[in-house]
Amino acid sequence: MGIEKPAENASGGTAAIKVTVTLNGPYIVEGAIPLANQTIQSDSEGGSREWLEGPPFEVAEEYHLCRCGQSSNKPFCDKTHLKVGFDGAETASRAPYLDQAEVFEGPTMDLTDAQPLCASGRFCDPDGSIWNLIEQTDDPDARQNVKHQSGHCPSGRLVVWDKATRRPYEPVFEPSIGLVQDPVAGVSGPIWVRLPSVDAAPLTTSPSAMVRTSLYASRTAHEWQWHTRRGEYCKHRGPRWLLAADLKQS
Repeated sequence: MGIEKPAENASGGTAAIKVTVTLNGPYIVEGAIPLANQTIQSDSEGGSREWLEGPPFEVAEEYHLCRCGQSSNKPFCDKTHLKVGFDGAETASRAPYLDQAEVFEGPTMDLTDAQPLCASGRFCDPDGSIWNLIEQTDDPDARQNVKHQSGHCPSGRLVVWDKATRRPYEPVFEPSIGLVQDPVAGVSGPIWVRLPSVDAAPLTTSPSAMVRTSLYASRTAHEWQWHTRRGEYCKHRGPRWLLAADLKQS
């Protein structure tokens, strides 16, 4: 399974960027997609507030990211998956996003919540939680908090929609890959592939044939465990879906 998307190069033209999920192997990244740590910045109570981007890793035009969790050169693959018999079989539901999502209605915005996609980033919790704030979106401060919280969620679990236009609010990203670091939880993960947004269909239209993919990883003090959830079809596809493209096995 992979993604292929054009991106501008230094000369102003377009060059293909592609991420391929290989069969029981690494993620193959093509197009020199920038790679950096993305650390969750928390308040004094442990609530997630902002993202802090670390220095970029030096990457080649093509590089391979570890998926088995046992590489001695993380985040890069060192072929340990061949020794340990890594099984990368799909486990995620392929149900459409909105079939998985619960709808929470507010005065000026609606919230869709597909809980199975949660990456436990906790940006949804501060200031009374996004589920309470959505009911207060006739207040400008509440609207701003709702957009901030949903836009900072890396998994795409939470999508906020304008009630009048039925269009989603989504952050704007340049193509990049983030290695999420969560000091409060003491874990690393997921791998966050960030892409420029595409025009999303209104909430009321029929599903498109797009695919969203979530790549999850967690690290304890001595062990990395990587989990892949992929293949969820949806009618909305914003930039926070960690991989998105036609299904392809290699």
